[in-house]
Amino acid sequence: MSEASPEVIRECHNIHTVASIEQEYSLGLRHIEIDLLPVCRELGVKIVAYSPLARGIFSDRINSHTDFKDYRSIGTGYLSADNFEHNIAIVKQVRAIAEKEDVHVSTLALAWLLRQGDDIIPIPGTTKWENFLTNHAAVE
Repeated sequence: MSEASPEVIRECHNIHTVASIEQEYSLGLRHIEIDLLPVCRELGVKIVAYSPLARGIFSDRINSHTDFKDYRSIGTGYLSADNFEHNIAIVKQVRAIAEKEDVHVSTLALAWLLRQGDDIIPIPGTTKWENFLTNHAAVE
């Protein structure tokens, strides 16, 4: 399933076991912790966390809304220009911790997500080998 509500997950799970749900989840977007994650854990449903780097905000390359050169530049929600400054302030706090630990921001953000439980499976997307290695370092 993808992006289903807690109610829909329960309803479907009553008909047939739901193994996993794909849901956006990251250090910067944690709303699923309120009601979705508890229901999934109660039912034994794993979370496949897409956009675990908050669509690139938790990378070492994004410092302002103008750094996006693709569809994210027209962002809505947390990617909108109005929200971006608030969110980049959070990223700067995470960046300070990452620098102290001598790791990339993305590595730290993925490591945080991996530590949320064995039922959370992040799927970071990348097309670059260097980013793959940086992401993989989160396991350690």
